[in-house]
Order: sequence, then C-alpha cells, then structure tokens
Amino acid sequence: MKIYATGRAFIDYFTPLQMEACGKNGSPHISANHFDFLLQQIKKNSSENLLQETGGSVCNTAKTMAYLGHNVTFVGTIGIEDMENSNHTIEKVVDEEGNFFLATIKKYGVTPHLSFCSGKTGRCLVAKTFRGYEVVAACPGVAPEIKVSQLDLELIQQSDWIIVEGMDLDKPEFSSIIAEQYFKRNSAMALCCGTSFGARSTANFILNNAKQHIHKSNIPPVIIFANDAEAQIMESTGVDIAALSKDDGRIFVVTHGCGGSSAYINGKRLFQESSENMNPQKEPTGAGDVFAAFFLHSIGNIKSESLLTTETISQALKQASKGASLIVNVPLCNIQSAICNPFN
Repeated sequence: MKIYATGRAFIDYFTPLQMEACGKNGSPHISANHFDFLLQQIKKNSSENLLQETGGSVCNTAKTMAYLGHNVTFVGTIGIEDMENSNHTIEKVVDEEGNFFLATIKKYGVTPHLSFCSGKTGRCLVAKTFRGYEVVAACPGVAPEIKVSQLDLELIQQSDWIIVEGMDLDKPEFSSIIAEQYFKRNSAMALCCGTSFGARSTANFILNNAKQHIHKSNIPPVIIFANDAEAQIMESTGVDIAALSKDDGRIFVVTHGCGGSSAYINGKRLFQESSENMNPQKEPTGAGDVFAAFFLHSIGNIKSESLLTTETISQALKQASKGASLIVNVPLCNIQSAICNPFN
C-alpha cells in the first residue's frame, strides 16, 4: 500500500535511571538548554548507554508500516543550526538529532519529505518513574512547524491511506487541507490523537466536519485512534464516539493498555482482549502507534467502509494487539529490534 503520513519528528531518549518529570508542576516540558544539560548529566552519571530512537506518534506508525513492507512517505520538520565552516563563515546545517532522524527513518524504508527550520529537532526523554516508564522531559523544538507548503497533494491523491497526527489539526490552514481530503474521500484516512492536546484537536476536527454529511456511497473509512485518556478528552469535548461511528465511514479505535482494545463501527462496539505479552511493568513507548500500524496493515487497501465486516475489524484488533505486545519488549519504539517476524 501507499501511505502518506504527516506528523511531528522527534528523537526519543531512554535512560535506565529513576527520574520524575523535569518541568514545572509535574510537567515534562522543558527548554532546549535544560534538555541539553539533562542529557549531559545523564551521560556523566550513568554507566549504561543513553539509548536513542526516532519518535513521534505518526512517525512510529509510519516506520512500522514501512517495516511491514508498505510504501511510506513521512512529512515532518527537523532543526538546523548555525555552524562555522573551514572558511570561518557561518552556514546553516542540520542539527545532530535531525541527521539521526533522517538517517534512521531511511533505514526503516520510509521516504522522508522533511522541511528544515532554525532551532532544535524535537526531543523526548523516557525514564522509569514510580508509576512506570513514561516521558519525563520533552522539548518539541521545531517539530510543530509543519507547513501546508510541505504537503504534496498529487502524492496524497495517489495514496491508499493518509495518516495525520492529531496535534497538527489545530492549525487552521493545515486542518482545512485535511478536511478537503476528508470530504473528497478518495483515500482512506487515519487520525492519530497521540497526546491529550492531539485528542482535543482531533475532537474539534471531527465535530466541525460532522456537521456536513458526505453525499457519497461506498466511501473509504476514516479511523480515529486514541487511548483511554485521549478518548475521554474527545468525549468531554463533545464527541459521542458510538453515535458518530454510525455516519460517514468513521471508525473509532480505542486502546485500553493491558485491558485490551475496542472498535466502534456502525454504532456498535467490538472488544478484543490484550495480548498475553502486554505487561504493565514493561516500557510502553510507541505501543499505541505500533498498534495503529498493525491495525491498518491488517485491514489493507480498503476502498469502502461497507466492506469492513465484524470479522475484519476483530481480526485487525487481534493482529494490532499482537504487534503492540512486541514493542514493549524493547526500550523505545525500536521496530527492527522488536519485530523479527512480522505478521502477514
């Protein structure tokens, strides 16, 4: 399948050290300088290596789908910085994390359509807290700077699936382009909440576009992916998940961690127990993103929502749960280490 994915380009770091959120009032958000200092301290005090991997919700989904054999294009933004060259003049070069991001997604088989923006490439730090493994520090950097000019409308039209990160739907110009594709519905579409902010942006996008019905039959589906917390945010914003799954090919897929997953289609809920390998003590970074990739991989190139039967959705939930259970066995969303034998 041809996949066109837009999202935020991050570098995720993992440390075995015990830590808590590094920002104010329990927030993980910190400045670029604070993040640099944090990495220096970890490298200085930890005898174990600081692991590094590409991240970002849709990026994780994109690289998983590429690893599963699909033709994937990823649109995002990485940082550039000033550097003095041999002629003692200043030139703009991609920063260290940006180069790592670019090289790594290429290794996964993803075709990058990246823009470059002055500033730092987005970064997150995952560590073990008293609640389990979670993000303790985050510096988005230039990751949110996705521009409409980056979107290749011709390539979008040729794609079987368009995958969009929820956080970017808060940009009016970007959101209007995605809404246009939503109503044209030439391709199937997946909206991935990714974060609580992304859930709110996704909810507003759904509500704004639910006011007008699509006057076409046999349309490709739009699948909205969320975890429990994100689904609750969407519902508090006014999204009635069960009711909205009755119209316009919308399907809501909600993951419940170790409690399984649910799909809402045609006003009905289908439930799938989690894989026996899902352990709450393991490192869950990217599990929901990998779940989404395996779900879409299982469904395949579907041209009409009406062709999605209960059996098809149930099988997709089952395969997605198995895929997500693999990624928790390794730190961060390292697909190549986690998936030795992809499901067919």
